[in-house]
Amino acid sequence: MRKFVTGRFWIVWLSVCLHVGFVSGQPHVDNHRLVVWGMGGYSSLFENADNVASKGRLGGGLGVGYEWNRERFLLQTGVDFSCIGSNWRMEPFVHEVPMVDSEGDAFTGRFHFNENHDVNTLGYLNIPLLVGGQFGRFYFLAGGKVGLNVFGTSKVENVVNATALYDEFIGEFEDMPNHGLTEQTVKADYAVQMGLNVAVSAELGWTWLPAPEKKSQWIYRLGLVVDYGVLNVHPGGASEETVIALSDAPYRPVLNSLARTAEFSGTAVHPFFVGVKFTVLFNFKHRWDCHCEWY
Repeated sequence: MRKFVTGRFWIVWLSVCLHVGFVSGQPHVDNHRLVVWGMGGYSSLFENADNVASKGRLGGGLGVGYEWNRERFLLQTGVDFSCIGSNWRMEPFVHEVPMVDSEGDAFTGRFHFNENHDVNTLGYLNIPLLVGGQFGRFYFLAGGKVGLNVFGTSKVENVVNATALYDEFIGEFEDMPNHGLTEQTVKADYAVQMGLNVAVSAELGWTWLPAPEKKSQWIYRLGLVVDYGVLNVHPGGASEETVIALSDAPYRPVLNSLARTAEFSGTAVHPFFVGVKFTVLFNFKHRWDCHCEWY
């Protein structure tokens, strides 16, 4: 039912846009434009993991494309590169490892992960297809984008407090730097790979048109843009451990990139961006007057 309603919405939307562009009793004027844009704002990777919270980061992008304009109708496509970032903060937890001290006595190493940050940056190469309208200086565009993940990085930073628990003693041994029982900040970098991003996109804003007497071919736009990935970009199937060792002697654990872990394998991830977009258009003034009626 949801797919049916969504399909009907896009059919109605396209019909309205075509009506705006083609139904007119006046001769039609076609404008062909080279489009270059840049955007910046808030981005995030929304996820549905129980023990992880998402915090947004600065995102942005650059693009170049083509726009066709007839009367009030706008059709725009092209290619753009966008960066989307997010800071995933995992709840505190304790990682336990059976260990043996220098005297041969067995104990349990307890590593308290108190602050856990996984800062992700994803680069996407996108192909947008947008339709909309121009009403005086106000314009709007809406449609979709398909993006291919070309790179991904994960920078993990943890505050880890190491303690030791012996069966023959009550309580934990802690704050003993000469035995490696201390609090440390541990960092690690990883490469991550996400899947295809299919996003819905909407944009609206203001246009600066040249004065008629100047006969300039340059047009400028400033608008608000929102992109949301409707499909899960996390590929799933990851099998790595949540905690891995940076070194074994001494043992130094660090949080793995969450996107690579088995614990995160069933999590859905949806890219999101909202920000300001500045567009420069060069109008080639390619006109075709059909002097005909559209019915």
